Amino acid sequence: MKDSSETAYPEISEDLLSSWISISISVRNERLVQAMTYQEMLVCGILLQAERNEEQATASDIVSAAGILKSQVNRILNAMEKKHLLIRVPSQQDHRRRFLRLTPSGRSQYQRQHAEVLKIMDRLVSGIGPAPARKLAFLLNQASSQMKEIEETI
Repeated sequence: MKDSSETAYPEISEDLLSSWISISISVRNERLVQAMTYQEMLVCGILLQAERNEEQATASDIVSAAGILKSQVNRILNAMEKKHLLIRVPSQQDHRRRFLRLTPSGRSQYQRQHAEVLKIMDRLVSGIGPAPARKLAFLLNQASSQMKEIEETI
């Protein structure tokens, strides 16, 4: 019987972890987006998704969706509020709750940065080819789903 420190696929697991770390570093590279940090882009994306779903998001929703510590989310939200990227709106039913909304400026900045990131993705597609890029997107989505399942069992 293997002890808990052994893995079934040690070589593949090491290669996958190394690739995962490498892509994570690349994606979080602040030079990819100039006007917003990676975390601010992430928050804007979550807020826009909630808006598309006709939902209102709170700081707790950001914590859950982004997997970022509450203290870090509060720092990010405070910085975004100072930059006039978002506002906190009191709930009509419970004045202790605050809903987050992008300001017109926040939405505009996010859209510009999102367009820049899409250009970078387009360069990636050009570099590896459309078919491998589609396969990569499929595999990344599968990996994401699998990681969510694994997290639920840990």
